[in-house]
Amino acid sequence: MTAYDMNTGVIKWQVPYGTVPALAAQGHADTGVISSQRGGPVVTAGGLIFTATNDKKFRAWDVDTGKVIWEADLPAAAEGVPAVYEIGGREYIAVCAAQGNGPSVNLSGPAKPPQNSYVVFALSASPTRIGSSGRSKYAPPAQK
Repeated sequence: MTAYDMNTGVIKWQVPYGTVPALAAQGHADTGVISSQRGGPVVTAGGLIFTATNDKKFRAWDVDTGKVIWEADLPAAAEGVPAVYEIGGREYIAVCAAQGNGPSVNLSGPAKPPQNSYVVFALSASPTRIGSSGRSKYAPPAQK
């Protein structure tokens, strides 16, 4: 994933987009995903970039630095772009976990969403200071 400064055209940062679990198990981190993606990132007003990748991960990236600040396992590889919406002043992120590819995962918690489902996360109700700009951004989400 590459972030450009749109005022100057200069690359601000570049980072691998996901990982190949089999390579990570062999000690090769930050490989990026190798299969074609069927979606893309979404950027929130609070300065977070959300991506759901074929490695069955949902990640929040800092828009200023490109660092992963949060990630969660999905029951299947992602399909489409995450949806951001607000209800009662609280922001939510929904992602479709529908593809049958990728390794199997065991989600922790009382309920494990099945493959071919939507998984929804809620951003924290109050912003926290993260990122190099020092601006207020919403903290990583909690699964709903």
